[in-house]
Amino acid sequence: MASGLRCLAAFGAVLAFALPARADSEERPNDRETTAEAKASTRRARRHFKNGIKLYQDANYTGALAEFEAAYREKPGPGSLQNVALSLKALFRYAEAAAALQNLLARHAGDLTLGEQQAVRTAIAELESLVGVV
Repeated sequence: MASGLRCLAAFGAVLAFALPARADSEERPNDRETTAEAKASTRRARRHFKNGIKLYQDANYTGALAEFEAAYREKPGPGSLQNVALSLKALFRYAEAAAALQNLLARHAGDLTLGEQQAVRTAIAELESLVGVV
């Protein structure tokens, strides 16, 4: 059981720092306002994400969760959502962490390698094994 959770933590470190930045390759002149808004949203998301990492490293998991959720609202992506799950796990909110990972697969599987998808599935199974059913 612990090995799968270590796998989730390792997956988190890789995903949080290794996802490539995507450029908008189809920018058109009449998209300047939209592009400016998108860039501002990206800056805000990055700020929240970096704050979340600092808070997580300081074991302030509640604060980290809030920052990663804010980052995801600004710019939905697998890294932020995966870190939401890690923060929930650290708060012992295992069912919610599993749900966040299921959401990660549902919304962002195309952004993950097959190995990353399998790591997420393994983590979901292990988190679900920690949750009792009444």
